[in-house]
Amino acid sequence: MDLHYYVRTYDDTLPMSAVGTIQGWFASKPRITQIVPEHRRFEESEVHPGAREDSVVFEMACTAIAKAIARYRADVDVTRVWPAKIALENFRVKLYRRESGHFNRHVDVLDYASARRYLTAIWYLTDAIQMDETRNDN
Repeated sequence: MDLHYYVRTYDDTLPMSAVGTIQGWFASKPRITQIVPEHRRFEESEVHPGAREDSVVFEMACTAIAKAIARYRADVDVTRVWPAKIALENFRVKLYRRESGHFNRHVDVLDYASARRYLTAIWYLTDAIQMDETRNDN
């Protein structure tokens, strides 16, 4: 099985108005910096759907991800192996600084209890990223 088949890139899934809203929201939020030497370095804020100031960002993200998932389901025949109804975790907005930000190879599922995550979506909120800066060596 070639796992590259399951990796897809979709342009313009997040409207530019949403990008600006998310960038402004992130700039105004407190954030944590995660640094684990030789593993990861980024700044992060989490979108909490119940918080009034986060609700607009959350709704924009939910709408966009629902459309992207529908497209992915059509492109990659996963209907028979995916659950009919899906749930979303809280969204996280991460800032990787060009000179120092990174997140090395890792797995999100460590045991049966955490084995509910099966899809990751990445939105770039700036055009300053070159595609070769995000890479999967496997």
